[in-house]
Amino acid sequence: TNAEGDEQVSSIVDGVEWPISLDEALTELVTEDLVEGTGDVAKEGDTVVVNYRLSTADGTPVPGNDTFQTNSPFTSPLSSLIAAWQQGIPGMKEGGLRRLLVPSDLAYGDGDLIFDVELLSIGQ
Repeated sequence: TNAEGDEQVSSIVDGVEWPISLDEALTELVTEDLVEGTGDVAKEGDTVVVNYRLSTADGTPVPGNDTFQTNSPFTSPLSSLIAAWQQGIPGMKEGGLRRLLVPSDLAYGDGDLIFDVELLSIGQ
């Protein structure tokens, strides 16, 4: 239970080291499956429902970018997301957790980023 006495929900990210920091600047997208999913495989152009968290390259969590904490999954067509997600999510299986180490040019252009993404489901 947490400080308010509410029951805490177990999460796929429990026990996963976070935040982490990068030792050097990235030149390409790096993906790492932290938990292998068992469901359908995401494809380019799919709409995905995900939980995610974001930090800067030095390990600083970005406020307002942790849907694991807020329990508010995010739904979007991959084609509407940053290039790193368009490249890094296809091939993931539902139920999986993938870490994306993202060079600045595949994100927002103002520094390398680290995302942990849980693929909850795939839509049309």
